[in-house]
Amino acid sequence: MVRRRALNQPFETFLSFSKWVATLGHTPGQRTLEIARRPASLDVADVLALDEQAPVVQLLRLRSIEGRPRCWSGRRSSSR
Repeated sequence: MVRRRALNQPFETFLSFSKWVATLGHTPGQRTLEIARRPASLDVADVLALDEQAPVVQLLRLRSIEGRPRCWSGRRSSSR
């Protein structure tokens, strides 16, 4: 069995996932698993500088490289 080389994105880079994967010569992909409007928790409200319970949109995506799952990413933003 030959193990494939792991692809590691340096923390210091600020490239988008898709751009980073493309620069490595691979095909990026993504699938939206969930998108929902929710009241902001205390932690989320603090990070986004909103009132607790303010409406936010939460997005959860599965990222892939060459069709294989690589990571998931969650994002929350104000729905105002």
